[in-house]
Formats: sequence, C-alpha cells, structure tokens
Amino acid sequence: EAGLREVCHVPVRTSSWAVLSQRGLSAKSSLKHSFSRASLDDAILPTRGALLRLTTEVAGLGGVGDAAFQKHTAEARVHTPLAALGLPQLSLSVAATLGLLLPRRAAPLPATGDSAPPPA
Repeated sequence: EAGLREVCHVPVRTSSWAVLSQRGLSAKSSLKHSFSRASLDDAILPTRGALLRLTTEVAGLGGVGDAAFQKHTAEARVHTPLAALGLPQLSLSVAATLGLLLPRRAAPLPATGDSAPPPA
C-alpha cells in the first residue's frame, strides 16, 4: 500500500504541538496482512456465528515514506439469537477490538538545552 497524505485544517488554538508538527504532506508505504475466520450466518446483519480477524501492518519498509511503524490489531465478534428467551426477532452481539502500535525508528533526541536540568 502506498499513499500520499495531507494533514490540514487542524485547529491551531486547541491542538498540541505534536499534532501541529504533523501538518503538511507525508508519504506512507506499508505492507499489510490479514487473517479472518468467520462462521456468520449473514455478512451484513449477522444473528448467529462468530468472527475473528487478525491484522498486521508494517510501514516504512526500505526507508520509503515518512511513517515507520508496526500496527497489530485483533477483532472478535460473537452473535447469538435470543429465540430461547422468547424473543425470536432479536440477537445478542458482543464485540472486542485490541490494538498495538509500535514505532520502527528511534525517537529523535532533544536538542542540547531543550530538556536539560537547570545548572546547580
């Protein structure tokens, strides 16, 4: 996956410096892999079954682009009908999503004097 992104229309008065420093054009190249296992009775409005989806994305391969990270996500959903409770038109659905984002480059060190303690 390759993309050119532009971050704009960021509210200057309420945004942090970290967000403001990301304004402008940036390039991203990444490789993404997904694994899914589903036993849903309907892909759009399921009432029975389960879904498990695992995804990994690695950005900044070969030094191409501004972004360099690893992103891992896991999603699980379970659907069961409530007909046994006398509610044939309803189903119970439970979903959870977990994610982990890791940098692939070391953060830059602060410039001399930026975070140094005051002289004694």
